Amino acid sequence: EGAGVSLDQVWVANMIAELDPLLPPDYDSVQGHCTDVFAHSASTGGSLHGHNEDWSVEAKEYWYYVSLTPEGDDADFVPCAGLAYP
Repeated sequence: EGAGVSLDQVWVANMIAELDPLLPPDYDSVQGHCTDVFAHSASTGGSLHGHNEDWSVEAKEYWYYVSLTPEGDDADFVPCAGLAYP
Protein backbone atom coordinates (compact mmCIF):
# COMPACT_ATOMS: atom_id res chain seq x y z
CA GLU A 1 0.00 0.00 0.00
CA GLY A 2 2.68 2.51 1.01
CA ALA A 3 4.87 1.68 -2.01
CA GLY A 4 2.01 2.20 -4.45
CA VAL A 5 2.46 -1.20 -6.08
CA SER A 6 0.34 -4.34 -6.10
CA LEU A 7 1.08 -7.37 -3.93
CA ASP A 8 1.83 -9.31 -7.14
CA GLN A 9 4.54 -6.78 -8.04
CA VAL A 10 6.10 -7.17 -4.59
CA TRP A 11 6.16 -10.97 -4.97
CA VAL A 12 7.66 -10.79 -8.48
CA ALA A 13 10.39 -8.41 -7.31
CA ASN A 14 11.29 -10.77 -4.45
CA MET A 15 11.11 -13.93 -6.56
CA ILE A 16 12.97 -12.78 -9.69
CA ALA A 17 15.62 -15.48 -9.27
CA GLU A 18 12.92 -18.18 -9.12
CA LEU A 19 10.92 -16.73 -12.03
CA ASP A 20 13.83 -15.97 -14.38
CA PRO A 21 14.50 -19.64 -15.32
CA LEU A 22 10.83 -19.98 -16.35
CA LEU A 23 11.18 -17.33 -19.08
CA PRO A 24 11.56 -18.43 -22.71
CA PRO A 25 15.22 -18.95 -23.80
CA ASP A 26 15.07 -15.97 -26.19
CA TYR A 27 13.83 -13.54 -23.50
CA ASP A 28 16.40 -10.81 -22.82
CA SER A 29 16.62 -10.98 -19.03
CA VAL A 30 19.20 -9.66 -16.60
CA GLN A 31 21.98 -12.17 -15.93
CA GLY A 32 24.05 -12.72 -12.82
CA HIS A 33 21.40 -13.21 -10.16
CA CYS A 34 22.21 -14.50 -6.72
CA THR A 35 21.69 -18.18 -5.97
CA ASP A 36 19.57 -19.58 -3.12
CA VAL A 37 19.20 -23.13 -1.87
CA PHE A 38 16.58 -24.06 0.72
CA ALA A 39 16.12 -27.47 2.32
CA HIS A 40 13.64 -28.66 4.94
CA SER A 41 13.68 -32.00 6.75
CA ALA A 42 10.18 -33.36 7.32
CA SER A 43 11.51 -35.86 9.86
CA THR A 44 13.44 -33.43 12.08
CA GLY A 45 11.73 -30.15 11.19
CA GLY A 46 15.13 -28.57 10.59
CA SER A 47 15.76 -26.10 7.79
CA LEU A 48 18.85 -24.98 5.90
CA HIS A 49 19.27 -21.95 3.67
CA GLY A 50 22.31 -21.11 1.55
CA HIS A 51 22.79 -17.91 -0.45
CA ASN A 52 25.51 -16.26 -2.48
CA GLU A 53 25.15 -12.50 -2.82
CA ASP A 54 25.81 -11.06 -6.30
CA TRP A 55 24.63 -7.52 -5.64
CA SER A 56 27.00 -4.61 -5.22
CA VAL A 57 28.29 -3.75 -1.73
CA GLU A 58 26.40 -0.44 -2.05
CA ALA A 59 23.13 -2.38 -1.57
CA LYS A 60 24.33 -3.91 1.72
CA GLU A 61 22.78 -1.23 3.94
CA TYR A 62 19.33 -2.28 2.64
CA TRP A 63 19.69 -6.01 3.39
CA TYR A 64 17.54 -7.61 6.07
CA TYR A 65 16.69 -11.14 7.17
CA VAL A 66 13.16 -12.55 7.19
CA SER A 67 12.02 -15.58 9.18
CA LEU A 68 8.59 -17.12 8.57
CA THR A 69 7.02 -19.61 10.96
CA PRO A 70 3.61 -21.12 10.19
CA GLU A 71 0.93 -20.84 12.84
CA GLY A 72 -1.47 -23.74 13.14
CA ASP A 73 -1.76 -26.99 11.24
CA ASP A 74 -3.50 -25.45 8.22
CA ALA A 75 -0.51 -23.33 7.09
CA ASP A 76 0.53 -23.99 3.49
CA PHE A 77 4.29 -23.47 3.99
CA VAL A 78 7.15 -24.80 6.09
CA PRO A 79 9.34 -22.64 8.35
CA CYS A 80 11.86 -20.69 6.31
CA ALA A 81 14.20 -17.71 6.50
CA GLY A 82 16.36 -15.73 4.16
CA LEU A 83 18.09 -12.55 3.09
CA ALA A 84 15.92 -9.89 1.48
CA TYR A 85 16.29 -6.35 0.19
CA PRO A 86 14.16 -3.90 -1.77
